[in-house]
Amino acid sequence: MIHWNFKKITTALLTTLGIGTLTSCYGMPAIDYGASWSANLYGDEEMTKPIKGIKATLRQGNTIIEETTSDEDGYIEFSREGESYRTSIATDYVSDYFTVELSDIDGEANGGKFKSKTIEEISLWMGYVDYEPIVLEKDEQ
Repeated sequence: MIHWNFKKITTALLTTLGIGTLTSCYGMPAIDYGASWSANLYGDEEMTKPIKGIKATLRQGNTIIEETTSDEDGYIEFSREGESYRTSIATDYVSDYFTVELSDIDGEANGGKFKSKTIEEISLWMGYVDYEPIVLEKDEQ
């Protein structure tokens, strides 16, 4: 049985008020387990022709966060282990979503010239997202 006295009651009350004040001013501390977004790029509807050499740019608003290029399997990935893509709310915060811009940087090599494509409203705060396969259209110009 707990015997409550003035010291225990005061300690419990001040501890609760202190934590409540800190979290109301600064929010709950974030625990980042990592974040990842990946996709496979194809040059045909049957998804039999992966596209190598497509530049993928991850943006938050007008800010470029990261860039990568698709490999021989058409695979792209943005990944951070142990941290999320969330930026500082006080300084860099733009929105809750990210955009991935895809553009062909090698011209006719690797299956021909493909049209650029933008994927919008991607959430990358925490967790691992394996996006649906993306089919890029040929640029016939």
